[in-house]
Amino acid sequence: MRLEHIDWPQDPARCSFLCTRLKEREANPISFDNKVKFWSDMFAVYCTELLALSFDIEDVRDFIQKLDENVESFVPLCLDQIVEVVAAKCIKKADYEKSLSWGTWTMSIISSPVTAMKRFSPIRKSTKEFYVHSEVVEKVAAEIEETWRVQVSINSDLHVMSFKEMASEEHFLIKHAADVPLLCKLRKNIHCDENLKLVKIDEAPRPDEEAWPKLRALLEEQNDVGDKQTKIVAMRSGQLRNKIREKADKKLLIKMLKEKKLAEKAVQLTWDRVFKLQDLLEAYKSTLINKKVISVMSEANEGMKKAKKAMPDIETVHQMLDDIAEHQDDLSEVQEAISRDISSTSDEDLERELSSILTVPANHSDSIDGNVDDLLKGLEDLDLKVSCSIPPSEDFEDNKQRERPQQS
Repeated sequence: MRLEHIDWPQDPARCSFLCTRLKEREANPISFDNKVKFWSDMFAVYCTELLALSFDIEDVRDFIQKLDENVESFVPLCLDQIVEVVAAKCIKKADYEKSLSWGTWTMSIISSPVTAMKRFSPIRKSTKEFYVHSEVVEKVAAEIEETWRVQVSINSDLHVMSFKEMASEEHFLIKHAADVPLLCKLRKNIHCDENLKLVKIDEAPRPDEEAWPKLRALLEEQNDVGDKQTKIVAMRSGQLRNKIREKADKKLLIKMLKEKKLAEKAVQLTWDRVFKLQDLLEAYKSTLINKKVISVMSEANEGMKKAKKAMPDIETVHQMLDDIAEHQDDLSEVQEAISRDISSTSDEDLERELSSILTVPANHSDSIDGNVDDLLKGLEDLDLKVSCSIPPSEDFEDNKQRERPQQS
């Protein structure tokens, strides 16, 4: 903790004086003002050192007692009074958030009676009151954003965080997690979802693209100036015509004509600047596009180089193609060998046998039929002998015993 910003007195009597309750300012205005200024600066130091967008009196007391060994025995009792005295600097957090937009401010005015009833209600629960130091709150928010961007540059996954992670000891980007919505209102590049308790930071603009919004803003500004000056010239021309109709003094007419010429010259200069800014904006836009194209082409070139290194040389490619052709020839030969007829009888033998059958005489066919009949009869005798050699089964014996009484 940096303490060089704190001019804490070493005298115990001075410490005791600073920690006592405030007395009326009329008694000693100088002492009163010094005491108020000391504690007001202490609130600012607390917010800056701990990256706190808001502070509570109890937290400030603990912070003070941890600063130095000489302060441990002193308890600041006047902090609540100091906050009321410097109400212009130390604003209640709820009131400060409402003042950030007209809509919330108007709603606070409408709902102020209800808020007062809740505040002074006897059944209202006592809660901690948080305050915002208006002089340092924006500085603290900017420092939080800068610290966050440093962490994102080291680890890109940290561009989205939860409220608890923001206030954790590991990251310590903010003192109180409840101040994250206030941070989002103060920094336009930080957005949060209060329902999901998530906060996100936008990507930082590149240095070469920062001039684009400035050129756009300057061009719009010069366009507005040119429009106003054109209206002034038209107005002076109308006034000059009216004076000429009224036959005004010649000196007055010369003066009005001179003013009209000066206004026309100013308008011409303004529009010249506008045209130059438009040309510059188009050239700048074209430059950014060319840069992106070159960047993409460079990345593609690097990718082609890496792919080329992974590829073999042309001789290896030709050798690989020759090997593939040779393998295909081998496969074709194997396929032909598999589909080839492996029977020993050729088609010529089969045709010769068929022709011999077709040329057999009629009486020879009768002898063939007789031989076939003798063969079938021999097969029937063989079947009969086989069936007689098989022993009868138990079912056959049972059926045979049942048939005997019927025969008797």
